[in-house]
Amino acid sequence: SRDGGELRIHHRDDDANGNEKAVGGTTTDIEPIYNRLVIFLSDSRTPHEVLPTKPTPEGIALHPFRRSITLWFSYLTPQQEMDAYAGAFKNWIERIKEKKQHQKKQQQVTTTA
Repeated sequence: SRDGGELRIHHRDDDANGNEKAVGGTTTDIEPIYNRLVIFLSDSRTPHEVLPTKPTPEGIALHPFRRSITLWFSYLTPQQEMDAYAGAFKNWIERIKEKKQHQKKQQQVTTTA
């Protein structure tokens, strides 16, 4: 569009067996037309991005009031959700610890060499 700000949907390509594989090079751009509502699942099944808007030659944003709304749906009970977040947080902390240990070993190897 002349003003930019398109919603770009990245399509997943299928391999020779029809299995879904990583995001390919195929995309669809949806123009931001006045009064248009676009609804889609914004999880890993629909990789997407919003392209930048283009200012006027004077540097003025043409559409400073564009907005988006994100809704999160969960099929888990509050306790299941908390357990899932706690597990993810614990895994994240463990990865950080492992990375720091690896960096420390690399530094020791570098200083002894």
